[in-house]
Amino acid sequence: MVKVLLSLPLLAATARGAVNFDLKNLDGLFKGDMFKLPDYSSVKERTSKNKDLPTCQTANIDCTGLGARMNWLACIPEGYKIPPGKEEEMRGLEACTQAFCCGAATCASSVPADGFGCFTEGLNNYDSSIKGDDLCPEGVEEGCTGDLTVCCEPATCQSALPSGGNGYDCASVDLNNFDPSKRGSVQCPGGLASGCRGDLTVCCEPATCQSAVPSSGYGCATVGFNNFDVTLKGSVICPGGTADGCLDDLSVCCEPATCGSANGLDTFGCSDAGLNNYDPDFKSGVTCPEGEPSQCLNDPNVCCQPATCASALPMTGFGCSSQGFSGFDTSAVGSKLCPGGTAAGCRQDLSVCCGPATCQTTNQQNSGLGCGGANGFNNFILDRKGGKVCPLGLSSACLADPSYCCEAATCQSAIGYNGRSGYACSTAGLGEYVAAMQGPIPCPSGTPDSCTPTWCCSEGINCIGCTTDIPM
Repeated sequence: MVKVLLSLPLLAATARGAVNFDLKNLDGLFKGDMFKLPDYSSVKERTSKNKDLPTCQTANIDCTGLGARMNWLACIPEGYKIPPGKEEEMRGLEACTQAFCCGAATCASSVPADGFGCFTEGLNNYDSSIKGDDLCPEGVEEGCTGDLTVCCEPATCQSALPSGGNGYDCASVDLNNFDPSKRGSVQCPGGLASGCRGDLTVCCEPATCQSAVPSSGYGCATVGFNNFDVTLKGSVICPGGTADGCLDDLSVCCEPATCGSANGLDTFGCSDAGLNNYDPDFKSGVTCPEGEPSQCLNDPNVCCQPATCASALPMTGFGCSSQGFSGFDTSAVGSKLCPGGTAAGCRQDLSVCCGPATCQTTNQQNSGLGCGGANGFNNFILDRKGGKVCPLGLSSACLADPSYCCEAATCQSAIGYNGRSGYACSTAGLGEYVAAMQGPIPCPSGTPDSCTPTWCCSEGINCIGCTTDIPM
């Protein structure tokens, strides 16, 4: 609160009408227009014309702690008696008070002889070009010298740097050391040194994998990652710039998970997936998808060795005979790789692991080979063609060509070939077909289509000079 000094004699003189004291000026002081002086041009003009008028200077008003004294202003000193005949000249003049003669204290007017000492509070030095005209609190010098934040420039990381020691103790909160070239000019929260000293994240460089590493290390192996390598990730900034960002998510600083590092967490379940067991000599260095150990554990194909016929063998077997194949022979194809390296590759295509289809397996699968009837061949004889391998090892190839497994056609087997009912010998002007005589005769090319009426009927090509006697 500004103290306006008014003398009792002045007030008495005002009451007598000797002085025209403008109370509006005083009212302005209490309304907050502190020391905002009115237009004294008329006073200045009167003073210049009449050098005998008393002034703030002649009244020797003490402006210590306030603004500069305005010596040129004419005023009525305390206890001053207006000489006779001077009433008119002095009418309207103000009392010579501090409120009238002294301007409000500003930063510029309040600078101590040795300066404000801003550095003692961690503030930046006073800059007259920025705050020289700023009013001191309460309009008095003590308002500026008592609160250095009024005239000093706001604290920055550089100005707030603690004296002694190594400055900011960044390492205590796992941050990197303060770098003045990067953050020296960063303003402290609230413009106060305490804003920087109380929150080291303001001035310290963000935490990195190297600064945040615990004394016991990150413990990467315990969660399936490879160990932290300072040359690779030492400078990686922790999420959020704090050590917790690195400690809460070890994937930030630990090296990506591999089959070797993930193997310590759990088994890969290779056998359950029909794959061969994990072999560190082959796959320990394989990186898990996305670098996450869970990706290796969730997909056995990443770390397990590829499936072979032996590893892919279901508990109930491959069921080779169900598709006309020979049985699975571990010694022959157990190490054969499954298509795509997965068990499904072997289980979906039985030709991979099962033995090749033969006439025998095809006959068993289909309850016969359909040799006779419309196909016109003689029945399959196990001892003659049972072990004969079907073309491409597929039973379908045996079924597609009856001549492959069936015995060669004869006149008797071919009699119903392609839906015909006998050889219609009489229609061809030939003798009748006698099964006992012509039935065993092999068809010329071994196929039923070559057994024609002229070949199988009596007196046909093959019966010239033959007898009609039926052999006993």
